[in-house]
Formats: sequence, structure tokens, C-alpha cells
Amino acid sequence: MRAGPSPDALHARIFIGTIAGREHRVSPAPNSYPKRGIMGKARVTGTTIEAIRAAEMALGRTLPCSFARWLLEHNGKALGALEVFPVFDARDPRKTWESIVRHFEGGWRAWQDNVCADPAGFSNLLPFAQFGTGDYYCFDYAVLGEAGEPVVVLWSHETGATSVVADGYAAFLASTDRPG
Repeated sequence: MRAGPSPDALHARIFIGTIAGREHRVSPAPNSYPKRGIMGKARVTGTTIEAIRAAEMALGRTLPCSFARWLLEHNGKALGALEVFPVFDARDPRKTWESIVRHFEGGWRAWQDNVCADPAGFSNLLPFAQFGTGDYYCFDYAVLGEAGEPVVVLWSHETGATSVVADGYAAFLASTDRPG
């Protein structure tokens, strides 16, 4: 009789995170391994659980489960004209250099430090995409949707105001009135 994988091996292949005290599990994407492309260079589709965990550590928060699942298969890809920030993946640094961590630590914090009277008022927001107008799509960790994940808001760079656009990332993906 053949034994199955050890619990440690299973844990290594399953991302486990918590949002608002609830445990979420994400299995790795089946196509997240390097493929050979033109000129023999490896093309990477998606990312790894380790890259997601590294981003979460740098951000100091767990990414929503539906967003993590999307990144496992689509890291570095856009949604039409909408630029979704990837997690940095050393297997393809060129495609993932402008990561969610880089945007958060660079542009987002710089705006708060230079323009915002009360940066703490935006501490619940994590920008994950931009349309090119200066506005960001953000996860609002202060408000959880029905799926137990942060709602998606559109943050205006002109006013600093937010408006809820989706109940979570999965609903955002399914939305027909999302730009891009």
C-alpha cells in the first residue's frame, strides 16, 4: 500500500491565510510552472504561493482569497485596460517588478505622506489596480463583503473619497461595468 503525501508536503502546496479570523485555503494553479517560449527563455504564467506569502509579509496583511487564486493563474496580466498589480515573482522579474508591494510602498504611501492630512484614515485601503487616471481600485479591509473578504472600492486621487464597486474581488471580476 502506497502512503499519501506527508502533512508537511500538503501544507507546502496549500496557501493558508486568515481574513477577519476566518481561515482561507488556496491550492496552487496547475499552470503556474515555467514554460519554454521563443528563444528558449522561460515564460511564467501565474505565480507561486511563496511569492504571494512574501508580498503578504511585506504588506503586513493577507490578500483576499479570491485575489490570491487569481494571482496564482494570472499574475502580471491586465484586465483589459486595467493594470492589476502583480506580486513580485523572481522567476519573471521583468513582468512583476511593478508589484503590489512596490505600488503600496512607493506611490500610495508617497501620496499619503505628501498630500493627505490624515494618512491613518487610509490605512484600511490596499490599492491593487489602476486605470491610468490616478485613481486606484483598492481592497477596503474595514468592510467585509458577504464572502468574508474586503470589498473593492474606487479611490479618487482628486478627493480622497472612496465608492464601493464590488462585494469582493470575485464580484469585481464578474462585474460588467468595470472599466477595461
